[in-house]
Amino acid sequence: MKGLSLMAVAAMMTTAAFAGTGKDDDYNAQDKIALNKIEIRQQQEQNDDLQQNIAEQQSAIFDLIKEKTSLKNDLQSLEDKQQHAVADGKTGKVNRLGRRIAWDQALLKANTDHIHEYLAAERNDMRLINHNGARIDQEEAAISSISN
Repeated sequence: MKGLSLMAVAAMMTTAAFAGTGKDDDYNAQDKIALNKIEIRQQQEQNDDLQQNIAEQQSAIFDLIKEKTSLKNDLQSLEDKQQHAVADGKTGKVNRLGRRIAWDQALLKANTDHIHEYLAAERNDMRLINHNGARIDQEEAAISSISN
């Protein structure tokens, strides 16, 4: 995942699906209303998909945070064991524990990076939901102005 979710890309691609040419005579009033309703339905469907995506991201973030806590606990335990090995003069054990500590630190960094990626994608999806909400309001206002 690199910043944008698949749902976010799909939402951006279809935002102006029924833009038309901008000329008032392109469509009659009924056609304009129908197109606006289709656009509203598309925006609502995208919002539903984005909401589902956000729920999945939040679940993944929760799992990653649990894993991060576990990694931190393991790291602390290994560091404590390494301190005892140093005090006992067991250089072989110190070296083995040092490699395990380095590995756990690398896992912890990767875990943190994944959390940040999920948070960025979630934030972007929330922005798209807000954007879609504004588009829905615009389409509903357009329907009202055409109907009147």
